[in-house]
Amino acid sequence: MNQSVRPGETVPVQLTGMGFKQLQFRLYRVHDPVAFFSQLDEPGSFGDWYKPQRQPRTPLEKFNSWRRRIRSELFDLVRLQFTPEHRAAIRASRLEGQQKALARPASAPSSSPSRSPAIPTPTSRS
Repeated sequence: MNQSVRPGETVPVQLTGMGFKQLQFRLYRVHDPVAFFSQLDEPGSFGDWYKPQRQPRTPLEKFNSWRRRIRSELFDLVRLQFTPEHRAAIRASRLEGQQKALARPASAPSSSPSRSPAIPTPTSRS
């Protein structure tokens, strides 16, 4: 909405988006819009005065970020051992191997009859 709302009018709000974990917005009642927007450094934002407090990271979050960083560094180290041409050849051979594995027929079930447990029959006594 790119227009002002007069006192007593309803404020239409429409939100669209995807992939947001969290969304915060505020509606302000401003008595003098010209004075309000003239004091802002950037008219498109309300400045640096509001920054949400960052929650301290849990030990699990710290461990997870450390693990991701170490994993990324190790992958980069391994990648540096091969030239781009060799990496492309390795990817092609792995893809070829996967395609061969998919082309093989699945193992057929055995044709032997299923075995059922032997049920003892009563014996006749003479």
